Amino acid sequence: MQNKVAALGLGDRPAIDLANDELSGQPWTGINFGWISAFLVGIDLRGASLESSQWSASSDLSYSYLQCADLQGADFAGADLSYADLAGANVQGADFRGAHLEGAMLAPLYGVATWSQPPPGLTTLPVTQWDQYACLQNSHFWRNAPAAGSSPGAVPSPRPSVMQTQKPSAAATTEG
Repeated sequence: MQNKVAALGLGDRPAIDLANDELSGQPWTGINFGWISAFLVGIDLRGASLESSQWSASSDLSYSYLQCADLQGADFAGADLSYADLAGANVQGADFRGAHLEGAMLAPLYGVATWSQPPPGLTTLPVTQWDQYACLQNSHFWRNAPAAGSSPGAVPSPRPSVMQTQKPSAAATTEG
C-alpha cells in the first residue's frame, strides 16, 4: 500500500483520523501506521490484537484505551501515548523507545518491553500470567470509561454502541 500511495507523487504524508472510534478487539496484527500521520486520540482498542504493529512519531494515540491489548513486538518508538491506558496489556518484545508516555497508565503490564528509560509507575508481571480473556472480564480494566450519557462521539464508550434505526411507517403515502 505504501508503495502505491508513494507512486501517486502527492508529496504529502497521507493521514488517517480514527480519533474516538470504538474498535475494541480488532485483529490488527502487523498493521503499519508508521508511514502515515495517524490521529487516533481516544481510540478504543481494548483487547485488540496489535502484535508486530508499526507506529512512529506521526502516530498520536494519546488518551487511547489499550487495556488488555496484545502489543507483542509492536514498535511504538516515538509515538504519542500520553495519558493512554495500557493496563493489562501484553507488551512482550514491544519497543517504546522515544514514545511520549506522560500520564500513561502502565500498571500492570505483562512481559518485557524496551524503554528509553523505565517510566515511573511501571509495573510488570510475567507474560506467562497474561490471560486476555480474563483481563477483558475484569472490570478494573474498564476503568476510565466515559460516563453513560456523555456526548456521542466525544470519547469512546466502554462497550460498542448499537445504532437503532427507525422502522419504516406502515401507513401508505400518497402524492398529490
